[in-house]
Amino acid sequence: MEQGSKIVFLTSSPDDSYQIQGEWVTGPFTKKNHFLEHVSRVWPDHAHVLVITASPDADKQNAEMMGYLETVFEESGLMVEELALLDRHTMKYAKDWVEESGVIILGGGHVPTQNAFFREIRLERLMEAFSGVIIGISAGTMNCAQLVYAQPELPGETNDPRYERFIPGLGLTKINVLPHYDKVKHERLDGQWVIDEISMSDSGGREFLALPDGSYVLCENGRETVYGRAYRIADYCLNQICRDGEAVVLKPARETAGTICQEQPERRSHREQSAGTSRQEQPERKSHWEQPAGTGHQEQKTGRNPQKQTDGTICHDLKELKPCIKNLYREGAGREVCSIVTKAAENIWANCGIRCIWLEKGCVRAELAIGPEHKNPLGLIYGGLLYNLADLVCGVAYLTMGGYGPTVSGDMQFIRGVGEDVGRIICECRVVKYGRRISFAQSDISDPEGNLLARGNFTFCSTPRP
Repeated sequence: MEQGSKIVFLTSSPDDSYQIQGEWVTGPFTKKNHFLEHVSRVWPDHAHVLVITASPDADKQNAEMMGYLETVFEESGLMVEELALLDRHTMKYAKDWVEESGVIILGGGHVPTQNAFFREIRLERLMEAFSGVIIGISAGTMNCAQLVYAQPELPGETNDPRYERFIPGLGLTKINVLPHYDKVKHERLDGQWVIDEISMSDSGGREFLALPDGSYVLCENGRETVYGRAYRIADYCLNQICRDGEAVVLKPARETAGTICQEQPERRSHREQSAGTSRQEQPERKSHWEQPAGTGHQEQKTGRNPQKQTDGTICHDLKELKPCIKNLYREGAGREVCSIVTKAAENIWANCGIRCIWLEKGCVRAELAIGPEHKNPLGLIYGGLLYNLADLVCGVAYLTMGGYGPTVSGDMQFIRGVGEDVGRIICECRVVKYGRRISFAQSDISDPEGNLLARGNFTFCSTPRP
C-alpha cells in the first residue's frame, strides 16, 4: 500500500457469533454480503493486529474481547502474527504500535468513552500516516466519522443538557453510522423511542446511515460502498437505500451546489434490472448518499415538528396512513394496489386494533396494544392471537407487492412468553419470495425491547381480483 492509504470497514457487528441457552458461541467473520471475502482480499500476510478498546479501564472485559477476536480470526482463516491491545496500561506505546500494525480493530462500547480515549492518545493524528486495514465495530465505527453522532445509549443521556451528541472523531469518513438497527429500532431510552424519536429528531439538516448486523460500508480508493440492507435517516425521514445481497456506492454531496452526485449501484437485483426504471437527479435534495436505481425509495422534506411530521414511510397514527400509501405509489404500486392496501390497513385497525406504523413495498411493521383480554389464565398472550397478528400483517405485506389472494398455509414458533409489564408488541413482516401464483412471507413478533417472541411463515396463493 502507498503511504497513508487506508481500507476502512465500517461495521455494525462483523461476526457470526450466536447464543445457545445464554452462552455465546464465537463464529468467524460473517460471509453475509461478502464481508469475509472482502476482508480476506485485503488482509496482510502474517498480520500485526492492534485492537484499540472502547473501555480502556475495563481489564476483564478487554481480556474477554481479545480471546473472542483470536477465535474469530482463527475461524475466519486469517493469519495473525501478533495481536496487541491498546488500553490504559499500554497507551504509552500508541505511536509505535500504530506505525507497526497492518490491521487496526476499533472495538465496540460506549461512544463518548471511546472517543475520549482516542483523543487522549491523539489517535486522529496517528492515523494520518497509517497504511493498512481498519475495521470499526459498533462504537468504533461511529467514532470513525469526522463529526461523530453519539446516539444516546445510557439512561439519563437523552435528557442531560451536558451530554454532547456531536463530537469530533477520527475523520476517516463523513458518514454517521447507527449500528444494530434491527435491535435498536425496538428500544426505548428515557421514555423515548431511540430511532423514531431521538435519532429522528436529531436528523434535521443531517444524515445518518442505519445498519443492521451483517451490513457494512467499505471505504477503499476514495469510494465508499454500502453492502447489505441499509437505511438513510435525514431531515426527519427514514428510507431504505439498499437490500441484502446488493451494494450501493455512497456519494458525498458537492460542497458548493449541495446536490447529489449520481452513482449507479454496484449490483442490482434481478427485479430492479428487469424493471427498466430510472431515477432523475433532484437538485433540491442535499443527500450524502445515493439510492439504488429502480427502487423508487424517496423522501419528503418537511419543516414540521419531527414528532408529528409524516415522511411517507413511518406513520405514527392511522390518520397518517395516507402519506405511507403515497410512498407505495412512488415505489411503483398502482392506484388499485394502493387502494386495496389502504382498505386492509384500515380494516385490521378498526376490527383488530392492529396499527400499521411502517409501510413500504414488501414490508409492513405493525403494533398491537396488549390488555388483560389478550392473556390466558397463565398470564401469557394467547398463541392464537399471535398467529392472527402475524397472518394479518403478512397479508398486508403481500398486498403491497401487488398480490391478491388468501393464506393457504402458515406455521408459528412460539419462542418466549411476555412479561406482565409489556403494554404492546411489534410485528414486522417481509415478503421473502413473490411469485405469480405462490408467495411466501415471514413474520417476527417482538416486545419493545427487541426480544423475539414468535416467528411465523405464511404462504399466499394468487387469485383474480374482483
